[in-house]
Amino acid sequence: MKIVTVLCTGLLCMLFGFQSFSQTPYVSIRNIKTELRIDSSSVLLKVKDKSNLTEIINALNRENINNKVLPIGSDQFILIEDKKLNADNIDLSNIVFKQWVYYVGQAPYYFNGDILLRPNKGVEIERILQLVDHNLELKERLSSGTYIFKVLDGSKVLEISNKIDESGLVK
Repeated sequence: MKIVTVLCTGLLCMLFGFQSFSQTPYVSIRNIKTELRIDSSSVLLKVKDKSNLTEIINALNRENINNKVLPIGSDQFILIEDKKLNADNIDLSNIVFKQWVYYVGQAPYYFNGDILLRPNKGVEIERILQLVDHNLELKERLSSGTYIFKVLDGSKVLEISNKIDESGLVK
């Protein structure tokens, strides 16, 4: 009976251990997975229209929510850092998407909703679009054969970029 209990306990530990690892956020770059740690007190908001930036900042300040503007590329983001943050209560009417801030060690990772990729030789871009159910919008094609895509739902940028990277279809 003791052996059966130990085996069952061990099996349960293994199952729950694998399940929790599979749910751990990660970023895959060149098929190398790097585990990410979520900072649940920080969220990144991508602003729809730069003209609304002051209005959004003022609303956050009225609620005493610590924030700062982060320009990433040509886009405007607001970084909210607040220990008592409830990201579900943020008014998203002027926001494209919200994304938790992730860390690798002490370094923050800010995902802006864009994916940069170069298909492997002989791989048509349509095949990659089909892989991710056409959840990408082309922003730019560079002369080097590299593409810049916007993820249609920016909160899924990790899921989609990892799927593309792990497919073996890109360099």
